Amino acid sequence: MKYVKLERTHSLLFNLVVTVGVVALAVAEGNPFYLAVTLLAGLVGNIRVGKPPIPNAWGNLSLPFIAAFAVVDYLLVSQSLLLSTVHLLLLIQAVKLLSEKTEREYKLFYFVSLVNLCVAAVLTQTLLFGLVFVVYMVLITASLVLFNLLNQAKQSKDVFNLSLPRSFFFGICSMSAVTLCFTVVLFVLVPRVGYRMFRTALGAVVTTGISSEIDLTESMDILQDETPVAQVKFYGYDEPTDRLLYLRCVVLTHYEGGRWWRASPEILYRHATEEDMIRLHEQRYLCPRSLENERLVFQVLTTSLERKEAESVSVRWRKMVGVRVFLNPTSDFFLPVVGEPNRIEFFSKEAPPDLFASRMGTLYYPTPRKETCGYDMLTSVVREDAPLHTCHTRTRVAGVDYTQLEKESPYFQKERIKELTQKVVRSSNAASPYHSVKALCEYLRENYRYTMRPRRFNYEIDPVSEFLFETKEGHCEYFASALTVMLRSIGIGARVASGYRGGEWNPYGKFYTVRRKDAHCWVEVFLDDDDDASNGSRVGWVAFDATPPYEPPKKGTFSFLADILSYLKMRWMNYVIFYDAARWRQTVSGIAKEEVM
Repeated sequence: MKYVKLERTHSLLFNLVVTVGVVALAVAEGNPFYLAVTLLAGLVGNIRVGKPPIPNAWGNLSLPFIAAFAVVDYLLVSQSLLLSTVHLLLLIQAVKLLSEKTEREYKLFYFVSLVNLCVAAVLTQTLLFGLVFVVYMVLITASLVLFNLLNQAKQSKDVFNLSLPRSFFFGICSMSAVTLCFTVVLFVLVPRVGYRMFRTALGAVVTTGISSEIDLTESMDILQDETPVAQVKFYGYDEPTDRLLYLRCVVLTHYEGGRWWRASPEILYRHATEEDMIRLHEQRYLCPRSLENERLVFQVLTTSLERKEAESVSVRWRKMVGVRVFLNPTSDFFLPVVGEPNRIEFFSKEAPPDLFASRMGTLYYPTPRKETCGYDMLTSVVREDAPLHTCHTRTRVAGVDYTQLEKESPYFQKERIKELTQKVVRSSNAASPYHSVKALCEYLRENYRYTMRPRRFNYEIDPVSEFLFETKEGHCEYFASALTVMLRSIGIGARVASGYRGGEWNPYGKFYTVRRKDAHCWVEVFLDDDDDASNGSRVGWVAFDATPPYEPPKKGTFSFLADILSYLKMRWMNYVIFYDAARWRQTVSGIAKEEVM
């Protein structure tokens, strides 16, 4: 039977345990420099096991220099006490991986490696951490067993002759598997608790969000950014439902000087603040908040539909849909929604203390999002078979004029745009506002070309006029702007909505992955179910899209692997990261019912 030396095996396992803990913390911290340093130290330490390249005395002498570096890091680089402390621990452990260690230092670093893993569990939400955790559990169990045997052998002064059969390691692996199973059971029985203050202090990386205005005066290329923004799942839909996936972030109502704004003319000056926006135009209100099953729930008042009773959703015009959203950290303050939400329930630890809504229907998240947040929304969407051709239009909704346009001028060719619009509507024999909108959408899609690299040549006229009469090509912002201006020119209330449209359908999890490249602009038209403006409307805002349809590239041969990974990440977020008290009760009650049966 072949045997292996106890001391060398323990040194190897110890280095692996510390390396896994250090790498887990370095990955969670997110700095490539410290990740590279710790990986290099762990690699060299494992190669030179039994022959450390740095004597213990040299390692101790380096500690004051590392401490001084941490002070400089705090004052000039990270400017965060938590970050500089994490960096200090990472560098100390990297040095110790390369140096000789005493028995006391072994015990200390076992404890520190466990702390590394615990802190990393708080700081990261990635699926990779699950694999790191499993590897760590196996290594730490085997290493601690060998460490205990090694100490006993040293006391009996037989350490140099002690060897172990390799079958011994099969027993250790079995013990690790039992420990891991026990950990999983413990996880199910205890709900996960989040620590937002750690992530906030670390300053997690966020993606750029949707802009609060659209500027058509300069030519801007569209970049195909693959960064994921959100995962969206429609309850009750096991097949793609692209028609519903208009993830609205912000509504833009005022057009002037080639720009779309959220604000009305009185605050169109260069240094307008968010407070100006609220005071003079949007008049945001606070959504009623409650706590249900330890989850934060907001009731969204349906002011944008101008209904006297929020419960008066007519099954003839709209239907209720449940939508689940996992929203990645973003730098904007908009909360993406589908349709007209009535209720939003946050099931993640990242949740807003308050939720604000404007009278146009834009929802505002009052604090920066530095963690992934998850929420369910109960929302109403327009039925696909709704008889919209019988509807009327409205020019003013909730006190906002949705037919606002600049006056006729050599720059803004309002009358020319109106003549073109009327010509298109007449030629289509449109008998209602709905038919007029559909005719204009078809006209723009058939006669204008989509490009991600629009160019301006005539700065003497408005960008919409140039798009309609000269260049005849542009991206979604041009198509949405042109359709809105054309509708307003003939008295149909319309607005520009900005957010995300479509995404990649995941056939395994039955959800969409929305990326930054899916950012989109479309048009929303207000339709009323009768001609009496005093009783409100049960139809409300309806989305229309004049942009030519985009043909996504065909998936590659191995794209299913990316779909499976995305599905696993979705499950990880759903059942691990957001395993809160409410889900814990559901799990425990389900287990109890099975036992009774």
